[in-house]
Amino acid sequence: RPAVVTFDPHPRAVLGYEVQLLTTLERRLELLAESGPEDILLVEFTAELSRLTPEEFAEAVLRPFGVRVVVAGEGFRFGAGRAGDLGLLRGLGFDARAVPLVEEISSSRIREALRDGNIPLAARLLGRPPELEGPVVAGDQRGGTLGFPTANLAVPRDLLVPGYGIYAGAARLADAPAEAHRTALSIGVNPHYGGL
Repeated sequence: RPAVVTFDPHPRAVLGYEVQLLTTLERRLELLAESGPEDILLVEFTAELSRLTPEEFAEAVLRPFGVRVVVAGEGFRFGAGRAGDLGLLRGLGFDARAVPLVEEISSSRIREALRDGNIPLAARLLGRPPELEGPVVAGDQRGGTLGFPTANLAVPRDLLVPGYGIYAGAARLADAPAEAHRTALSIGVNPHYGGL
């Protein structure tokens, strides 16, 4: 059965680094499911897990899931100190296969494009438009003075928000996700009211 393994929280966050996520966990799971695996294995990433040697990780995580074949990008590393690789997995009896990386695409490059407000580049690299997700919260009640409805989105703190600007977008409601409403998204300081 083809499966995808993903971690939550992000390993870098557990190791004490700031991380700006490209999606919420829920959306990541949806996107992974849409890609076609039969199973998605969500592994809780903890400080204890980060200290496992590659061999310990294979025995504590991979074998209990029944993993026989591991497919990962060239340069894949795992285990404490990033000491494990596909060759080590082969030595432990796994059928470990390297797949070439997609040239020019990386999460770092996508994050940089979003921070710069380069939405077309971010969308091309992602293979889909970038998304923001969060609950609508009460604001300063100024929408009525503008002549059209407005909404304030509370984006999770660790979700990457594009650079300041006004963007064309679409809003979807949680109870009607198939229905999209065209929107203008203002991110940053509101010059008319002097606030964020």
